[in-house]
Amino acid sequence: MSSDSTTPYADFTVYGHGGKGPPPRPELAGLAPEGAGVIIKERGCELVLHFASAKPGAALLEIRISPERGKNLEPAKARQLFPQVDLYLAAARAALAWRPDDGGDFRAQADLLREVGRPGRGLTDDFFKLIGAHHKALVAEGEKAPVKALADIHHVTISAASRWVTEARKRGFIDPKEATDAR
Repeated sequence: MSSDSTTPYADFTVYGHGGKGPPPRPELAGLAPEGAGVIIKERGCELVLHFASAKPGAALLEIRISPERGKNLEPAKARQLFPQVDLYLAAARAALAWRPDDGGDFRAQADLLREVGRPGRGLTDDFFKLIGAHHKALVAEGEKAPVKALADIHHVTISAASRWVTEARKRGFIDPKEATDAR
């Protein structure tokens, strides 16, 4: 990955990696030039997550959503992105940190995003892996009540979300030491 160019990975484009290089399109030129970010194409939309830098833990400065080029923005599709913003944020951070030669977890994060919202997913290992990744992303971003946040995001009771987290932990998708406070 070059530090002065944009780099596409599947439906992701990383820009400004290493603090160099402008955003890839003129309409993104208003973003802080010293920052870095990721453009994720999903459901006919482009989600831009712009950070202060490409360094791990860098502050998230802006989230933008727009239609893919040549398309109209469909509010229903845009709304589907926001309940999973923590997963997109985790994937964007992983994409910024990922190096092709070190294996990283970027591709694993991208695969998890593709699982979100698929009908009939059931309560499979993949579902609990997704819950585990979402829980980890919430905790990493400082969420004090990740179980309650999962309940709100997935439109279920706190009890249901708590059962999911418990099962994800039993299956090894959540570290036993991670917080689960639902208050």
